[in-house]
Amino acid sequence: MTKTAWVAALILLAGCGSSNPIPERLQARLAAITRPPKSQLSPDEVETALVRQLRVADSAFPTRRTLSTFYAERAERLTWSDDAGKPLPRAATAIEVLKRAGEHGLDAEDYETPRLESLRSQLGNGRLDEAAANRLADFDVLLTAAVLRYASDVATGRVHPDEVQEGWHSEPPEIDFVAELRRAADADDVAAWLERLPPPHPQYVRLREVLKTLRDASDPRVPEIELNLERWRWLPRALGDPHVLVNIPGFDLQLVRGTAVAQRMRIVVGTAFNPTPVFSDRIVSIVANPPWNVPESIVVKEYLPELRKNRNALARHGLRLFEGEGEEGREIDPRTVDWSAVDEGKFPYHLRQDPGPANALGRLKFDLTNKFHIYLHDTPAGHLFGRAERDLSHGCIRVERPLDLAAELMPGEAGERLREALAQPEERHLPVQPPVPVHIVYLTAWVEEDGSLQTAPDVYVLDPPQRAAIDRQRSVSK
Repeated sequence: MTKTAWVAALILLAGCGSSNPIPERLQARLAAITRPPKSQLSPDEVETALVRQLRVADSAFPTRRTLSTFYAERAERLTWSDDAGKPLPRAATAIEVLKRAGEHGLDAEDYETPRLESLRSQLGNGRLDEAAANRLADFDVLLTAAVLRYASDVATGRVHPDEVQEGWHSEPPEIDFVAELRRAADADDVAAWLERLPPPHPQYVRLREVLKTLRDASDPRVPEIELNLERWRWLPRALGDPHVLVNIPGFDLQLVRGTAVAQRMRIVVGTAFNPTPVFSDRIVSIVANPPWNVPESIVVKEYLPELRKNRNALARHGLRLFEGEGEEGREIDPRTVDWSAVDEGKFPYHLRQDPGPANALGRLKFDLTNKFHIYLHDTPAGHLFGRAERDLSHGCIRVERPLDLAAELMPGEAGERLREALAQPEERHLPVQPPVPVHIVYLTAWVEEDGSLQTAPDVYVLDPPQRAAIDRQRSVSK
């Protein structure tokens, strides 16, 4: 940002043709925070506060470039004070929102509210001399930095999910906070914008309400709720109507229409060694009487050791051996293969289990589009749904009542076609039109529609690394 731009921006604050000290002070403040961070922080308290607000990494938000971009897009105008140096009402509104950050599981101390309150109390009380100009510049820049940081934290999370675990593939919403704050300030609509920032999902709202009650009671479950509020920030703002919500720790699937749960059922998810990844996708088709093409990882880990001991091992599992892919694959008699010579790293065959009552996928498979080869399916092992802990699969999601779920996804004539397909033994693919969003989430705390708080075991032990990632991010800013 150029000195000329700042002078032009703040010329309105000059009084009766006298020299205006504010542009110089603003230039100094922005220059101080846009320089690379020093090993020893300046003793100036405001500069220290600004350093705490700004992220160091270019990939995080806000960075030291953010403020320059914001003021440039605001045509170099101050945001939180009028021409006479008096704070605008939106400044008090913004500070009040920052002070209530704890209602969202955040920490108000992260947003320098005491320093902002102190600076605000010293503004607009007299002549705009050099000392007053210094305070005015400091207040404007610090409040902008704090609001932008809060906006990012409450809307998209303090950390990115891949900082917690590589298998966490949620993509937080992409929001241009600089542009949004600029538009809100130009329209004098900052209060409404701040209210729109948190996730709109009913479950987030219910968790937030419970958090307020438990905070007042110093309940030990507060940290768990804070982590789960953060996880809702990583989800798309529009989940889809209808949509399927699969909660891994809760071993639970819900089909949601509007704000109501239309179907709910138990599920089986991946083990800690074969975890179900966290991601969003779409159900694009339902397969009636699906075959099971056994993933190579399962073949190598589970079936190859058996075959090395017993070449007839596949028969008792109802599996067939093929060389080549798809329709061109040629069936091979496993008794003719020297399994001791087969390379685990370059397994040349694939295994297939034909449709039938013993098929591992049962009668129905719900096809998704992801690169992880994860889908939902029926199972012949229905007794597993009676267990309390159901992290038992290789990663795919077994559904307790697949016919009920399919009926919701394919009503009317489509449902009739599905029933006809299930009456035949052959494999048949039926498109789901339109595709239905599915969100596979990791929630260890949630609130039921009746207001009761529920918790689940941290089956993949992801709570500690998430807390550590948040603590690291906060420590960088201190």
